[in-house]
Amino acid sequence: MQSSDLIVLSLDYKILTSKERVMNADGSGKTILTGSIGQSLFPVFTPDGSKILYQHLSGGECCSNWDLILMNADGSNPIGLTNQNRFLAW
Repeated sequence: MQSSDLIVLSLDYKILTSKERVMNADGSGKTILTGSIGQSLFPVFTPDGSKILYQHLSGGECCSNWDLILMNADGSNPIGLTNQNRFLAW
């Protein structure tokens, strides 16, 4: 399935814990991709649809240790691209 047929989103379960999910455009086929402790925001597919980029708060304190994470579209091989102490924008 191509990324144009999928939706990627962050879903909060409780404060400072969220998981990246993908699902079909009709809401079926929900799959959890991440499960690390910390808050993740703003997931987007790369233009070719092979990867997902998202912002992750790993420090636990508001507005500290925000990093950009790049992973394969199936959730495998997450790689930290930054090590920032501020909110990022791209």
